[in-house]
Amino acid sequence: MIPLRDANPVHRTPVVTIAIIVACIVAFAYRLGLDSTAGGSAEGDAFFEQYGLIPAHLTSGVSASRRSPC
Repeated sequence: MIPLRDANPVHRTPVVTIAIIVACIVAFAYRLGLDSTAGGSAEGDAFFEQYGLIPAHLTSGVSASRRSPC
């Protein structure tokens, strides 16, 4: 269920959360802009290859002995 109220409300603005939401909206709008151009599919694929996260690349620097079992 989605919580509607909290017994201990926070009086600060969630700046990081808002920044993440704005960054996602900007990236989505940029991708839509790439798709609307003539070479949209190729440009969009290049965008994701350049800036997308590939989990294997992220964890390739971690040795197998240092990984903890899940």
